Amino acid sequence: MGKGISTAVEEVFPGVPDFICHFHFLRDLGKDLLLDDYTAFQKRVRKLNVRVSLRRQAKYLEKKINQKCMDVEGILQGIQSGNLQGSQFGDYPLVLTYTLIIWIFDYSGESSGYKFSFDRPYLDFYGRIKKVHQLLGQIKNTNPTNDSARSQ
Repeated sequence: MGKGISTAVEEVFPGVPDFICHFHFLRDLGKDLLLDDYTAFQKRVRKLNVRVSLRRQAKYLEKKINQKCMDVEGILQGIQSGNLQGSQFGDYPLVLTYTLIIWIFDYSGESSGYKFSFDRPYLDFYGRIKKVHQLLGQIKNTNPTNDSARSQ
């Protein structure tokens, strides 16, 4: 795509059509259009120490949660079969929080492996945090204790 390469190709292969690789064209265009803003976004996310805070919270929750409740599959099977023990609900908010943090940290699974500008992992990380925030708002709004408090 550079002038030097274009001139060299024309000299070595006169009259032969020269095509630009679509992938490289889009990658370079993406860098030109997105790199400055994305770099500023990365710096902002790093400055907020969100990852450090989430990791600290996950470690805390791991220690706090009853290991029996960590069996997410077991909990799901218990719900489906109707055999979920009431004692398992004690740690459910902690397990849910822990699970959501783990899901946030799995943001790299959204990447295609083509690197920037096709992959933007910090944006994926932010997107997952935003999704969890929305989900927690929905959970809060459907909490039965909130409903009973409103009706009183």
